[in-house]
Amino acid sequence: MINRFLIRVKVIQALYSYVLNRPDRTVKQAVHELQNSFDKSYELYFYFLQLIVELTNMQDRRAQQVLAHRGGDESRHPVYRQPLGETA
Repeated sequence: MINRFLIRVKVIQALYSYVLNRPDRTVKQAVHELQNSFDKSYELYFYFLQLIVELTNMQDRRAQQVLAHRGGDESRHPVYRQPLGETA
């Protein structure tokens, strides 16, 4: 999520950029660039959330491969983890 610190940093960066390039840009353009920066931060946040899901899925697939390779009972295997939302 975007927290206060990130908002402060991005606003200061946008203001600094606006002051340096004032003749070339309008305030509306600077606000638009700031909004794009926030949108990219949200996108990165969602990618990180998706990474957690993908890593969990990958671990589940690997555990199932180990079980299939060893041919053992999954209830007594130390690598096996019950997937979220499923009951034994």
